[in-house]
Amino acid sequence: MHARDLPPVSCGELAAVAEELTIVPMDHPVLWQPARPLAPETFGSPELDRVIASMWRTLDQSDDGVGLAATQVGLPFQIFLVDSGDGDHFGLCNPFYLGLPSFEKLDGIEGCLSIPGFWAHVRRPQARIVGGLSPDGVVQTIHGENFLARILCHETDHLAGHLYTDIMDPQTFSGDQEYARHNLLYRPLVQPPVRNPR
Repeated sequence: MHARDLPPVSCGELAAVAEELTIVPMDHPVLWQPARPLAPETFGSPELDRVIASMWRTLDQSDDGVGLAATQVGLPFQIFLVDSGDGDHFGLCNPFYLGLPSFEKLDGIEGCLSIPGFWAHVRRPQARIVGGLSPDGVVQTIHGENFLARILCHETDHLAGHLYTDIMDPQTFSGDQEYARHNLLYRPLVQPPVRNPR
C-alpha cells in the first residue's frame, strides 16, 4: 500500500503522542510499513510542534545520529528530521522524491538508530532532490549531494517502510567491533564515516 492511500494523520492523533519518545528496534512493525501523511490542518499546529520538539530531543540524545524518522520512534507519520553536522538542520513532512539530478552512485557506510551497533556499506545516488512541507506548511525543495543525499534517501526510505538492510552489501554488515576492519578492507567510501545516517 502506498502512503497516499492511507488516512491522513489528524491533530487529535498528534495530541495523543507521548511527550517522551523511545527509539524502536528493527523488529517493530511500524518500521516495515508506509507512514501516513499529515493532514493539512496539522501544519503550524501546536500538536505538530510538540511532536517534532520531542523528536528533536530524541535525536539530540542519540549517539551520533544525523537523522530521525517518525517511524523510528513508533509513530507511523510522514515526518523526518535532519541534522547533518554540516549546517543542514531541518524537519520535513510528507516528503517525496522530486528528481535524480545525477545517475552516479556512491558507496558509503550507514548505520541506524533502530539497529544499534551495526554498520554496512550501502550504494546510494550521489545527488537527490526531495520535496515536502516544513512543519509550518511551507513548500520545501531540498537539493542534497553526497552525505546529505545519503541522509535524505535513508530517512525517506524509513517513511516508505524500508531499512538500509534492504539494499546493503550483506558481506559488509558488521558490528562496531568489526567496523574498523571492514573500513580498511572495503573501497571506495563517500567520506570518512564520522557521522552516519541513523
